[in-house]
Amino acid sequence: MKAKHQMKKSIRISTLLLIAIITIVGTAPSLFAEDAGKADLSGGALVLTFDDAFVSQWLAAADIFKQYDARATFFVSNSDRLSKQQIDSLARLRKEGHTIGCHSLRHRKAVDFAKKHGIKKYLQSEITPAVKALRAAGFSPTAFAYPNSQNNEETDAALLKIFRHLR
Repeated sequence: MKAKHQMKKSIRISTLLLIAIITIVGTAPSLFAEDAGKADLSGGALVLTFDDAFVSQWLAAADIFKQYDARATFFVSNSDRLSKQQIDSLARLRKEGHTIGCHSLRHRKAVDFAKKHGIKKYLQSEITPAVKALRAAGFSPTAFAYPNSQNNEETDAALLKIFRHLR
């Protein structure tokens, strides 16, 4: 019961923070969206991204995104473990103009993993199965967000052969 209360509190705090950011700064279409090249960014932009697999929390904020005409990119990890309900929720978010990206399969740190096992093994273990699972769920990720923002030139070079955008 305590964990459920903490989660509701976390959603409320996140929601209030999101409203404050959108109100103060404004938003632009997701820079990772298919038509990002057509977006007018001359007045600046705020890029909203969310990571991991907190799909129910993301969906809980859907009305707020709609109210402020905001778009976000949701970077999904553990894509092979998504429930049907999570996949349906992600599909709804995509239908509402948001973008679904990849955040690796098991959220392993790219540089640490590549140093220990090699970049090829990182791609085989973390990227290929994650992309495959997302595609099987009906998504075509063109953007990748590094777990813990851990990247270097080697990981960037390898991942830019798979994705158009890295974060």
